[in-house]
Amino acid sequence: MNTLLLLLFVQAPPSAEITSVSPDGKVIEVNLGRDSGLKVGDGLNIFAAPEIVVLPGTKKAAFATEREIGSATIVDVLERHLIAQISGASEPVLKGCRAVPGKAVQRGPFPPYVREVVKLTPTAPFWGRVVVIDLDVSDFDGDLARVECSVDGGLLLENVTFKPQLRWMPPAQKKQVNLRVRAVDRQGLSHDRTLVLQSKGIPASAKPAGFAVDAVFGSPFLHALDLAADVEGNLYVLDDELRRVVKLTPAGETAWVSDEYGHNLQFNRMIVNGSDALLADTLGRRVLRFALGRSMFSNGPSVVYGGDRKAAGTLRKPIDLAVAPDGVLWVLDMLAGTIKTFSPDGSYVTTLGAFEQPIALRFDRQGAAHVLDARARQICTFEGTRLTAKTAVAEEGVPADLEPPLLLFPDRLGSESLNHAVALRRDAFDRVYAIVEEGQAVVRFDAAGKPAYRLGGVDLSSAKRVRALPE
Repeated sequence: MNTLLLLLFVQAPPSAEITSVSPDGKVIEVNLGRDSGLKVGDGLNIFAAPEIVVLPGTKKAAFATEREIGSATIVDVLERHLIAQISGASEPVLKGCRAVPGKAVQRGPFPPYVREVVKLTPTAPFWGRVVVIDLDVSDFDGDLARVECSVDGGLLLENVTFKPQLRWMPPAQKKQVNLRVRAVDRQGLSHDRTLVLQSKGIPASAKPAGFAVDAVFGSPFLHALDLAADVEGNLYVLDDELRRVVKLTPAGETAWVSDEYGHNLQFNRMIVNGSDALLADTLGRRVLRFALGRSMFSNGPSVVYGGDRKAAGTLRKPIDLAVAPDGVLWVLDMLAGTIKTFSPDGSYVTTLGAFEQPIALRFDRQGAAHVLDARARQICTFEGTRLTAKTAVAEEGVPADLEPPLLLFPDRLGSESLNHAVALRRDAFDRVYAIVEEGQAVVRFDAAGKPAYRLGGVDLSSAKRVRALPE
């Protein structure tokens, strides 16, 4: 008589299969759509693939079981599938596991989730062709910290952004470009995804000089915010778009390019003192000293001036810097309307002056300090720490900058109007440098006021003399 073996299978609740799992194992897609009646916030119970139980001493199956290994919360319901965040699992959730609707589980903490590119918006600013990329990044806990991105073609103007929007300069050639996106929240949880962008390319006959990213890679800077010269005539350009410093030789050749500084820094002014650069950080309300070089930012600052918002030497908005002959750093604070001085080791010394709207601070070759007060329309002169003179500014307009013994007016340099010059600087050889075209070009004028070279932008054919400081 044959023995009838009864196979018992445990019937699972109505369920669906997990069709996709994110690389980090935290996000799943399930083949249930809108017709399932499920909604955002509903819970799922996750079961591993059934295990066949074998009777002891035999090779025959007795029954199959499913083990519950975790749970998830639905975060999006689409036409044919839904997306859920794993809220807890005793073992890795794999493709092919079963997801059963069940009791809603407690939310969080959940990592962000990168979905797709929502929109590509071409723009045409003055310096080239840019595409604004809007990403769809789900932030379920409301604690998205940053979005880190990289591309293998073209140039991203932001490698790290605090909102899911990027600016991308496509390559000139037609090709596919991989955009790698990593969203990170304040808990350190993250989600990575690679998206594909399509560069349509630019016909060679239709591409003007400097139109696409190819010309940018060959250019020393993308947006010059400030510049400074050393005693040998080398020029250092602060590029706030590519977040780096570029060293140029007296002939205008690129000597080196520094590493990138972080998005926790927002520099608005740079001076060179010996082999160091001092940069005013308006975001941190401080001034940082770096040793000039290719790795200046990764090496970190050697001295920090200010930054402590409760100390006597606190800075509100450092707008300009100058180093006195005795090595003391003078920092012009635009919002406080004063000058704060610091010793070379970073310790606070004293506060000087009371200005209405100070915009520039310089030392002349005799060691006197000059402050240009735009609202009061005057130049205040200090000898040592004592205010010795106030010189009225003529009524023809507020100067663009102050470089004793020169008062630089915006229309006094070049054949074009310099009303919107980003910066005007002068070096030890009486050569004047102007950042023009909204940061896209740097022009150097010799001591006679004639243009010596131009980096970026269009050609400049003539120049006028600058005006002497009124006595």
